[in-house]
Order: sequence, then structure tokens, then C-alpha cells
Amino acid sequence: MKAASAVMTQMQRQMTMLGLPIPLLMLCISAAAIGAVSCIIFDWLPATLPVAGGLFIGMWRFFHRRCRVDIHYDRSLIKASRFWRGNRVHRHLLAGGGLR
Repeated sequence: MKAASAVMTQMQRQMTMLGLPIPLLMLCISAAAIGAVSCIIFDWLPATLPVAGGLFIGMWRFFHRRCRVDIHYDRSLIKASRFWRGNRVHRHLLAGGGLR
């Protein structure tokens, strides 16, 4: 993580590659790989590169627009669902304070 300012060190940005945080870039690469593999499985070999490239570029643009608005978009995308998983009986969402 790099501090965005020497004065406000609590404002931090993640390391990025191609303008995206690493987890979102991995999602783009995974989508492109799934598209390429599905084209190979269905024997559409001439469409393999355009489909993989289109998926990568399309997802990159989608995530890049979201990250420009909220630099922690990947955290909210990945970690928000973790609250809803787990034991349904003991789920509590508290704002401050401990468990009662």
C-alpha cells in the first residue's frame, strides 16, 4: 500500500497493474481465460482471441470506471459477501460495542 499524501497517511491506495488493483486484474484475466477455454471446448477456434480479448477489455473498463469512483471498490466487492456467509444463527451486525 502506498500513502496518497504525506500529511494524510490514513488515505492509502493499493498497488495497481494496468490501473487496477491486483484482485480485480486477476478477475479480468480469469474471465478472459474462461472465455478462451470455452471457445476451444466448443470448437470455435477463430473466435478464441477476439472473445478472450473482448472479455478482458470489457471487464477492465467496467472495473476501472468503478475504481475511479471508489478506490476501495475491490474491497467492497469481495468482502461484503463474507458477512452474509457463515453461521446463520449467530450473525450480528454491530456498530461499535461488543457482542451481548
